[in-house]
Amino acid sequence: MHTVKERAYAKVNLYLDVGAPRSDGFHSVVSVMHMTGLYDEISVTLDRASHGITLYSEGGFSVPTDRRNLVYRAAELILKRLSLDIGVKITLKKNIPVSAGLAGGSSDAAATLRAMNRLLKRPLSRAALAELAAELGSDVVFCLYSGTALCTGRGEIISPLSHPELIFVIAKTRECVSTKEAYSLLDEYYGDFKSGTAEDAEDCLRELLGFIDGKCPPQRLYNAFEAPMLKTLPDTEALHKKITAHGARYTLMSGSGPSVFGIFDTEKNASECVRALVSEGIFAILTRSAGCGFDI
Repeated sequence: MHTVKERAYAKVNLYLDVGAPRSDGFHSVVSVMHMTGLYDEISVTLDRASHGITLYSEGGFSVPTDRRNLVYRAAELILKRLSLDIGVKITLKKNIPVSAGLAGGSSDAAATLRAMNRLLKRPLSRAALAELAAELGSDVVFCLYSGTALCTGRGEIISPLSHPELIFVIAKTRECVSTKEAYSLLDEYYGDFKSGTAEDAEDCLRELLGFIDGKCPPQRLYNAFEAPMLKTLPDTEALHKKITAHGARYTLMSGSGPSVFGIFDTEKNASECVRALVSEGIFAILTRSAGCGFDI
């Protein structure tokens, strides 16, 4: 038996705008996703003498270990695609908060696809893996490739960008809202998207893309979910203000939330912010940009 290990990096959305629902039930999105140094660890072992998938979970966050977990479904999908009936043992060490808007589950699935493809001597091309990733979820395709990218369609159309080096504080309160609830709040807040989200959203995107390309920093970052979500999550709104008060250049909710990240100019200020938040019992971590150049 041979084992392969992979890191599954958390992402943040430096920009996220959401359009009207499509005919397939998904919303159109325009997003700039960026990998951070916060990661889960995936260990995959193939055993050709046994059968079935066994998933173990370790770490500080509890997750299901059956088909409800995208890791399990990713392994299942590769076995089905290659018509293999062998044993797969997977250990998932969770460090990324669950249901936080950080794509932890999607990144775990992408890491599983990469690990299994390596173990099996790379029978699937990058394009074939991307097809499987898209079946698993909108964010999985980005998490498969890593780095920084402009993501469109329902999130599965990836246009790679330069990967700026940033210092982050990522934090989360105990408040939780499901993705389905978040989209319902979004529909209600923006009137079923008839009036759009923010008039200056495109300007924010243009400034951000210029910054990634080496120009001046943007005036602000943008997430269409932030305004409706913070109205219903008082602890998360307070967290947002605390991170800003500790000197973050930008503070923004990631994905559909409720995690919040701050981008800092210095590691010293970021460290002070983390210490203050942790002293209040809030999950907070200092990290940097990471997750480039996966071996696929």
